[in-house]
Amino acid sequence: MRKLLALFTAVIILTACSSDDDPVTPTPGHDGYFTANVGKTWVYQNTSIDSNGTATTLDKFDDTLTFAKDTNYLAQPSKWMRHHFVEPMTNNVTNGNYALYESSTSLFISSEFLKLFLPSMLSEVPSLGILPQAYYKIADVNTASWTIDSFHIADFKLPAATEVILAGDLKASITRKSDSTINGISGVHVYTMTMLMVGTATAEIPILGLTPIPISAALTEVDFYLKDGNGLIGIYNKPLPVKVSVPMIGDMVIANQPGYRKMLK
Repeated sequence: MRKLLALFTAVIILTACSSDDDPVTPTPGHDGYFTANVGKTWVYQNTSIDSNGTATTLDKFDDTLTFAKDTNYLAQPSKWMRHHFVEPMTNNVTNGNYALYESSTSLFISSEFLKLFLPSMLSEVPSLGILPQAYYKIADVNTASWTIDSFHIADFKLPAATEVILAGDLKASITRKSDSTINGISGVHVYTMTMLMVGTATAEIPILGLTPIPISAALTEVDFYLKDGNGLIGIYNKPLPVKVSVPMIGDMVIANQPGYRKMLK
C-alpha cells in the first residue's frame, strides 16, 4: 500500500481550474459535501490491490478523519480536518491537520490535504513536501472537467521490475462522472483525477539497451467519491499498466501501477 502523499512539485502555480472548464447541467439542491458539525469523525477501511487485481483488506490500518474546528486559512473561512493514519509497511503513525472550504458549487482542499486524495506510486517524488500553500478545486457539481496546471519532474525512478527513469511534465485533469451507488450509498458524486506524463522514459529495452523513449501516458487514475452532507465516501486508485511505444517493438508495458482503495466504514 502506498503512502497517502501528494505528488506535486514547487513549480505549480495555483489556478485551481483552467480555462478549459466544461459546464454540465447544474445539480439542484447541492448544499455542500462537508456540512457536519465540529467533532464529526469519518473512519475508512484501507485495501491494497496488486497489478493482477487481487485485493487485500488491511484490517489493522484504518484512517480517521475528524472535523476539528472552523478556522480561517489562506484567507478563506475553512474547516480544519485532523487526520490519523498508521502506515501498514512501517507501522509509522501519521497525524496531520488539513483545511478545506466549499463554495456554492465547488470543493477546494489545501495542498497538504491532497495526500488524502492522491494515493500514488509517485509518492516518492524528491521535491515532495515543498509545494506552496494553496487551495485546489477537486470537485464541482456544475463542471464536467477541468485541469490543474502542469508541473515538471526530473530523474524520477519509477517503481518497476527494471529501472525506469522519468523526466518531463505531469498534468492533472479532473472529470466528473455519472452519480453512482458506492459502498451501499446512493447518489454519490464521482470524480476521476488522471495524471498524464508527457516527456521521456529511460528504460532497459530488449535489443536497444538503455534507451530514452518518448512517453505520453497516464501514470495514475484516482476516483474519489463525495456525497452531499456525508463528505468523502471513498477513494479508488486504479491498478494501471504504464505503456510506451517503442520503435521496432511496438507498445510495451514499462511498469504496473498497483491499486488502492479507501472506503468509509
